[in-house]
Amino acid sequence: MYVEVRGGYTYNQLDQKFTSATFKEVEATGSSYIAVMATYHIVERVLVKFGSEWVSKKYLLRRAQPFRDIYKKKDNNYLQVPASIGLLLISTKKLRFVAGSGVFGGYWLSSTTKGTIPNAFNTFNTIVDGDIIQNFWISEYSTRSTLNEDDNVRIEAGILFEATANYSISPIWSLATNFSYQHALTSQRKRSPDIINRTLIASVGVMYKLR
Repeated sequence: MYVEVRGGYTYNQLDQKFTSATFKEVEATGSSYIAVMATYHIVERVLVKFGSEWVSKKYLLRRAQPFRDIYKKKDNNYLQVPASIGLLLISTKKLRFVAGSGVFGGYWLSSTTKGTIPNAFNTFNTIVDGDIIQNFWISEYSTRSTLNEDDNVRIEAGILFEATANYSISPIWSLATNFSYQHALTSQRKRSPDIINRTLIASVGVMYKLR
């Protein structure tokens, strides 16, 4: 059995079915990731992996032209419990490569919203073809979102696919690189439009062999 501590980078995008009357563009955004995992070999080439992970899932909504400077960025933090079954595809004295798939369940811990809005109290005028046009300067804002149980779904569940490469540096210590894709099957909202996370995770860590 192995115990692994790892950290890395997340790249989150919303499901393509997402629509908004106000924001027309959805952009994927990167953030951070920390996990503690355990790996147990059922037989020589089949293993199970489980643990807990803190995942930051961000996305950015932007207005269409000519208002692209107006945007809203959501930073949502989850505590998740993943479980997967893996197949040991390559095994040498130093290197092991594993591919696997599984499921995950998570709890939506917190949410922060950052963005920009037109400032009605900070304007300036320009003249275009003899016409006076009033313009607004853009102001930034940041607020901690209140998760309303009448609107938000704080439990998230989905499927995952992953690939892991381990390099042994001693009989009990190994370096690990992991790439995974998590696709939520539940929406963050109880009403339309659905907000469904699709998250890529790249991480590195160290593994300790217990026995």
